[in-house]
Amino acid sequence: MGHDEVRSAVVDVWTAQERPHPVLWELLDAGERDRAAGLGQDRAERFVAARGLVRGAAAQLLGCAARDVVLRVRCPACGGAHGRVLLGRSGPAERAPGHVSITRAGPVVAVALTVAGPVGVDVEAVAAVSAQPVERVALSDRERRAIHRLPPDA
Repeated sequence: MGHDEVRSAVVDVWTAQERPHPVLWELLDAGERDRAAGLGQDRAERFVAARGLVRGAAAQLLGCAARDVVLRVRCPACGGAHGRVLLGRSGPAERAPGHVSITRAGPVVAVALTVAGPVGVDVEAVAAVSAQPVERVALSDRERRAIHRLPPDA
């Protein structure tokens, strides 16, 4: 399948808008706790909520407990613990078949999960999308071209 082709797939999207329950802190690994501790309170709460949400959603996708979901994060440029999240599971199946995307904007946290391939989710503030057409804010040039090639009823 080419880069500009569009295909259908099942993608689960989970959202949260509340402060993270204290139990979510217990799901974080040591590196995530250190990272959260270095953030301001609001950013740390969104970070913890996002990591807890992705672990809970991935647990359902993978058929395991949330505490057994391992999130592997490594920046390809600098090797730091930030960037795209890869799903894993503790135990014999080290790498899990799911793909995940996480976004945090304002009080909203969203997680998209699928086994179909790489996925992306984004949350934008109303002010950002009302200032210009949504496609300019939310889509890449490649995505806009692919969507404009679709028939009107797609």
